[in-house]
Amino acid sequence: MKVRAALKKASRTFMAMALVTAVCLTMAVPVFARNHNLKDKDINYREYLSFVIAGNEYTMTQLTGEGADLSGLDKSTPVYAKVDVNGLNEALNTDDTYALDTKQTYMSRHIQSNVTVLYRFQDNGDGTWAIISEDDGTNMTVENLAYVSTVGIYIYNTSSTSTAYYGMDALITNLFKINVIGKFPAKAAVTYVDTNGSELYKFEYVSEEQGYWGESTTVEYSTFPEIGNSFELAGYPPYATSAGLSFGYEGRELEVTVIKLDPNFDKLLAVLEEVENLEEKNYTEESLQALLDAVEQAQAVVDKGNAAYQYEADAAASAVRTAIDGLQEAVVTIDKTDLKEALDKYTGYNSEDYTEASWAAYQEAYDAAMKVYNDENATQDQIDNALAALNNAANNLKKVDAAGNTSGTSDQTTGKTSGAPVTGDNAYVQVYAAVAVMSLAAAVVLAKRKKYN
Repeated sequence: MKVRAALKKASRTFMAMALVTAVCLTMAVPVFARNHNLKDKDINYREYLSFVIAGNEYTMTQLTGEGADLSGLDKSTPVYAKVDVNGLNEALNTDDTYALDTKQTYMSRHIQSNVTVLYRFQDNGDGTWAIISEDDGTNMTVENLAYVSTVGIYIYNTSSTSTAYYGMDALITNLFKINVIGKFPAKAAVTYVDTNGSELYKFEYVSEEQGYWGESTTVEYSTFPEIGNSFELAGYPPYATSAGLSFGYEGRELEVTVIKLDPNFDKLLAVLEEVENLEEKNYTEESLQALLDAVEQAQAVVDKGNAAYQYEADAAASAVRTAIDGLQEAVVTIDKTDLKEALDKYTGYNSEDYTEASWAAYQEAYDAAMKVYNDENATQDQIDNALAALNNAANNLKKVDAAGNTSGTSDQTTGKTSGAPVTGDNAYVQVYAAVAVMSLAAAVVLAKRKKYN
């Protein structure tokens, strides 16, 4: 019984000691506390974290927003931190008191694509904190600050380990916008490959736009030559995102790979088809030759098939379109002289002198020729065709002689010129003349008969 009681008492003592020990450990190691994001309390931790550089204080809000021009400072100028813990306690609006947790508060920066350096805060005793590298124990400099990509600030409850708060920023690219030594373009070595991954060629890209060293503004990949239509992004490297490259890496060139796309010839084929519907004779020789040259080059691109690049197809289509728009209409001189002479010549033809069928064909050709002659918009082809049709119809006129017989030859073929159709008084004059001639002949015959009788 005594042994059992002793064991029971010992057990209670051990449990009590373990409980006290656990509480003490929990209080001493705030990492076991339950963390809450300060933003859930509508608190922006950036407003309570500042950096002292060459005697000037910059809030984190300022350095991540508008930025700061520090190009006049030596890049090795040290950077110190200030944390407004009192302001955070007031903003939390609790009866608890919180202090900076130096074991968890940190900053980090990249020095290579796969190397990260961590910095911890160390109290200087003057209201500032040294930002010390875990790598070599050196203090953060202005140059280091330009490459910072992550900040995590933690505060813990000094009277209880049950709660703690943190604020956090973690970006792939640089967090702060500061100008350390000037503005720089984004640079990249772009490797162009085919669908099998075989290298086609490389391009050294340097953006026209420039940004401050450490600025997180990106350059779109679409600004690379031939990206978006001829090639597509195969992946993106460190210090970059799916949107593009970051500014601020002087002397650093990112590696980017892009894959060739099969070309689309729809636009090019459409403009080539348009060329087929043009009439060559309507344009000047020089402008027409420029179009033919563009078409020849475009056809060479089409003949490449999938071996062609989209930019080649687009450029060829654009060249043909420019040549079409540049066509100059040929100046055509309209000459109706021969047609007018023919119309004047045939005006005196008389329908009674020709067979009805041949005259009908001639009259139709004559009327058509007159219509073309009076048309101010008639083309030279229409004029020439009308003249040829009129001459042909005139040549095919069949004459009728006094006995009513037809002849296969018109006055034109015999070289004679017929007068205008005879009508009215002129017709009667001809009849009277014929009768007079016949009467005179009869009188002469009668006179001869009387003489010999």
